Amino acid sequence: MSSSPAVADGKVYVGSFDHYMYCLKANTGELIWKYKANHVIFSSPTVAKGKVYFGSWDSHLYCLNMDRGELIWNYITNRGVESSPAVAHEKLYFGSYVYIYCLNAKIKQVLWIYKTSKYRDPYHYIVSSPAVAEGKLYISDRTYIYCFGEKKEIPPSPTTPTPLTTTPAPTTPPPTTSAPTITSTTTPKLTTTTHPPPKSNTPLYLGIAAVVIVILWVAIYQITRKKPEKEVIEEPTKKKPEEKLKPSEKPPEEISPELKKLLEEKAEWREKLEDLKREKDDLIKRGVMTEEYYQQRYEEIINKLVDIEDKIIQERMKGGGKK
Repeated sequence: MSSSPAVADGKVYVGSFDHYMYCLKANTGELIWKYKANHVIFSSPTVAKGKVYFGSWDSHLYCLNMDRGELIWNYITNRGVESSPAVAHEKLYFGSYVYIYCLNAKIKQVLWIYKTSKYRDPYHYIVSSPAVAEGKLYISDRTYIYCFGEKKEIPPSPTTPTPLTTTPAPTTPPPTTSAPTITSTTTPKLTTTTHPPPKSNTPLYLGIAAVVIVILWVAIYQITRKKPEKEVIEEPTKKKPEEKLKPSEKPPEEISPELKKLLEEKAEWREKLEDLKREKDDLIKRGVMTEEYYQQRYEEIINKLVDIEDKIIQERMKGGGKK
């Protein structure tokens, strides 16, 4: 088992390699119920408000009744789900492949999806479990950690005023009394030094501004001056003959919204098929996938592509696009 157990209301919930999600009594280990997915379960279950949420390698995220093990809903993703889901404020968060999902935990409604990489880069696969704290979502792939939430500007730190320093006036000792003596005192003359006023840089700035204005005026004059009349006269424009489509050329195909949606869905399932074929050997070697399940999954994708192709042909015949 790679799934970590979850305990709630005296029950233990845990997933297994045998494709089952088990619910046991916490005291005795007695089996209460078990639910079978279509592939191994690496994801650890999350219990919230009477429901059990977990992912499976069959590309599904499951929601079960925690008491009876009955399926409430499941959501299909692009790849296997190893990430353990997190529930907060009636929203369900989990990762799969290079996508981060946010669903309404009650009704399976998709609120948003974030793609971490444009390429099928294994360093961006998401196998970690999300964490929610203080209104933010934290989740990581094999290279980066991501944080989702409302952006808030950090107010600048207040500037502290520089305290004023005062120098105390020097204190002079009181005069001492002595014998009455007559002395002549001369008052020292105070000498004042005058500093010349600082030179102003205004004339220099005015001179630079005048030079810049003259250069700009000359440049504008050179650009906007009229050319000689001989150069101004232009030959009358000749109307080009209307281009006609060659017999071998076909007009551009008009695509309706329904046909466009089918073509995008076809491209998406082709990508799933290529991913499955490319990673077949690695998944079988790791024991994540058996040869029988690979064949089953391969046939499911092929059947889906055939069904989409039939719908595309029907849509074109209806006038959604010229074949």
